[in-house]
Amino acid sequence: MGIPLLEKNHRKDMITIGVLIGIGAVIIEHLYAKWDYWQPIFLFPQFPFEDFYYGFIFGGVSAELYEIFFKVQDSKKPNHKTHKSIFLVSAVITTLAFAVLIDLLQHNSIIAHILPPLLIGLIAALLRKDLFAFELANGVLTTLLTFAVFQILLILYPQLFENHWMLENLTGINFFRIPIEELAFAFSVGFGASCFYEMVFGYSEVKSK
Repeated sequence: MGIPLLEKNHRKDMITIGVLIGIGAVIIEHLYAKWDYWQPIFLFPQFPFEDFYYGFIFGGVSAELYEIFFKVQDSKKPNHKTHKSIFLVSAVITTLAFAVLIDLLQHNSIIAHILPPLLIGLIAALLRKDLFAFELANGVLTTLLTFAVFQILLILYPQLFENHWMLENLTGINFFRIPIEELAFAFSVGFGASCFYEMVFGYSEVKSK
């Protein structure tokens, strides 16, 4: 058996979800996040490659954590109804979340980061009840991975959050020095992205041989 992360079925899912979240990360950073949530350092400020790279890697990996960790893969052939309209539904939910929560109600943009993936994941669970357990497990695994990565970063750069996050705009609730918003966002993306591909194309999760 090959390395799970490099297997063809995982690569396809990771690239699809990674590109979508990468593009979303660039748009959201430019319009919202850099004004009220954080201020990262960019090598090329006119082209925020880091945003796309972060979204691509974080989104792609979070979508496949459960399958990689538990050696699960998509069924060979679609065996459920496809739901390609979820692309449009996701775009509408995300647009409304930012327009209502930020532009209208003046909430911090991290709230609008967290809510759409959760809603998309819940819609997926309603349409495909067989995927709900995978979504929950993937959300937990993504949160744990995010926690571990931030702990390493804090060892290397103890003032990470103080220097680059607008902490005065957040709740002030931290878990081992990590803003709770970051962990909530990690769970949300892991939950919402985990079975997006399977729902769109009608695949099931099956145990690898």
